[in-house]
Amino acid sequence: LSLELAVYEWPGFGLRRKEPQPLSLPELAEDAFGAFAEVFREDVPFVIVAYSAGCRVVTLVTERAKRQFGVEPMAVFILDYGPPHLPMLSDYGTSLLSNETEWMNIFSPHLVSNSSLKQTAHAMYNTYKIAANYTLPVGFHMFQCPLVALIARRHYDHSEWLKHPAEFLEERSKFFHNAKYTQWKPADFEEWTHWSSYATAAELDCDHTHMQMKKEFKSLLWEVCEAFSLQERLDIIARFAASHPRTT
Repeated sequence: LSLELAVYEWPGFGLRRKEPQPLSLPELAEDAFGAFAEVFREDVPFVIVAYSAGCRVVTLVTERAKRQFGVEPMAVFILDYGPPHLPMLSDYGTSLLSNETEWMNIFSPHLVSNSSLKQTAHAMYNTYKIAANYTLPVGFHMFQCPLVALIARRHYDHSEWLKHPAEFLEERSKFFHNAKYTQWKPADFEEWTHWSSYATAAELDCDHTHMQMKKEFKSLLWEVCEAFSLQERLDIIARFAASHPRTT
């Protein structure tokens, strides 16, 4: 089996770090769609992996691919991000978006404290400024393929968060829309069923940052790519979900 891998680099990050970042999520999705339009146009089989805020972008991109070219992915992997109809931030967290330093100090303090990551922190802030509370109504798009929502179990371990100073925890507890210290509640991932008839939630024993590098995820991804039929893919995913049930 021969596979090709394509990675979308966001403006403001990596090789595109000097490019201006989009001012809205639809503008970012337009850029991402352009990166893969040739693949969609050729109607070749493809699988999508979306990580964190990129999961919102993927919903917009796949909806347009279906509408413009009539194509669907073979499968979609959602790495640790809630479904498009749920906002990430509370009213309080949203109000802090006007102050980059204050917002980042609550959202990702390790980036703020590392001077070598200053540019990354700024790009991340700009990303969430347009993505965090960008929502889409249920029914906007329905993935006609298996969708696997993977949860980074260690990220939702409150005992780890409680090691932080009380003042930080007080601020963080008011920051998100639907959860105390994390962007989402693990139960939120079950709501991806509103976006695919074949949605499955499962856990990986890792933190949010290292999901893509987990051996179990790579093996699952490869197996799904090798499968020729929808039923084969569903069976592979069902076995994985049974061995990686949601425990948080």
